[in-house]
Amino acid sequence: MGVAQTGRSRGGSRIGVSARTPANIAKAFRNYQFDLDLVGSAASQAINDPSKAMTPAAFASAAGKVYPQGVPPTPMPTLEKGLQGILAAKGEAMASNDPLVAALRDLEPAGSSRVGFDIGMAAVGEQTLWGPGKQAMVDALSPEEQMGFMDAANFSMERNRNASLAATGAKIANANRAIAAARKGDPFYILGFDIATGTFGDPALGALGNTLPGPGSGAIRDALHPAGQRASTTRWR
Repeated sequence: MGVAQTGRSRGGSRIGVSARTPANIAKAFRNYQFDLDLVGSAASQAINDPSKAMTPAAFASAAGKVYPQGVPPTPMPTLEKGLQGILAAKGEAMASNDPLVAALRDLEPAGSSRVGFDIGMAAVGEQTLWGPGKQAMVDALSPEEQMGFMDAANFSMERNRNASLAATGAKIANANRAIAAARKGDPFYILGFDIATGTFGDPALGALGNTLPGPGSGAIRDALHPAGQRASTTRWR
């Protein structure tokens, strides 16, 4: 990354091509646009005066210009990498507006792992289940990015599956100092705590008001991250 690459021109002479960057991609685009304009000018001249018809290369040479100028950046940006960049930017924005996600993101080592986390947040969105699309995204990432992606994906899917309970539990905790004081730990623990609060909390505050664990609440608990399971058990007791 960040190391200059080398490539070859169409004629075989060696040329220096900068590493792929947004600025380099924009420059390549401008150069291709120049080539298209020149081809258009050459065609217009041929239409206006067939005796002056010439190839774009000859037209450029006569005008003292270089053709072609459009040399692709090396390596060429791919749709896959472009999509990853878009998802990473979206995931970072999502974290900035969500304190619990931001706290989980801060636990990721800066660099590739955090980029993977951002991609995972955006890739999952409001989805609740794993699927082949997300698996394909993971497979295209580096090992460090994969770890961050999975942290974000697991957290997001857990919260999405239990969105109503988690939101209710967080609301109750924000209004109750004692509950808020017990709601301490890493984000997975806090999520499990909120889900349990939404399940076993005061129904007058919007919780389900369950008094004992049952098959339903047990299934929810068992599907949580281990930290969330501990929080769920703590909250019920």
